[in-house]
Amino acid sequence: MFCDSLAREPRITIISKKINISGPPYGYQTDSWRSAIKQKIEFLLENLTEQVIFSDCDIQYFNPSLLFDIMAEAIDLDFYGTRESTYEKRGKYKNNFNTGFYIVKNVPLVFSLFEKTLANLTGEKGDQSTINDLLFAPEYRRLKLKHAFIPTHYYTIGPYEPLGSCFHHATYLPKEEQLLRYYNKYFELYYSKNSLVYGDKYGEIGYEFLK
Repeated sequence: MFCDSLAREPRITIISKKINISGPPYGYQTDSWRSAIKQKIEFLLENLTEQVIFSDCDIQYFNPSLLFDIMAEAIDLDFYGTRESTYEKRGKYKNNFNTGFYIVKNVPLVFSLFEKTLANLTGEKGDQSTINDLLFAPEYRRLKLKHAFIPTHYYTIGPYEPLGSCFHHATYLPKEEQLLRYYNKYFELYYSKNSLVYGDKYGEIGYEFLK
């Protein structure tokens, strides 16, 4: 669905790579997870061009033409990404980037950021924690790496429906079958109705959809 949802915008070129992982077991902080993260950053370094959008495959695009608006807003930035969470109950993460989606430039500071991310990956820390640590470290602030959060009207996450937004990121779903049910339900709702209703509380929409 990731590729299908982007295919409706012919101006977008998708660059993808099938990676080799060592599992089973799979999942957070397993050897396969660490291997996938390492290969992801290596792939990104190999494909940095003037302006690159990086996207996880658990994202569906409902208005992919809006990507060009987001890219235009990022023209003077080095790193432009989504927040880790917009949920009130997860407020402690509101000033962290979620590295499932971001736009970067091929400038020396960004290349250095990802090289250092690769060098600092550990058994417990993945790319997201490492990138956040580096972006907000004194070194990158001193060097003035320009970064900002993408406004939340461009995207929704978790239990929120994708009304009018560019994309939906299926975060905070503990099981694969829940992820697939979210994908299918949002796809069905979006293309069978002209309008949707936002959920305004954490979990409200999610619980309804996961019955």
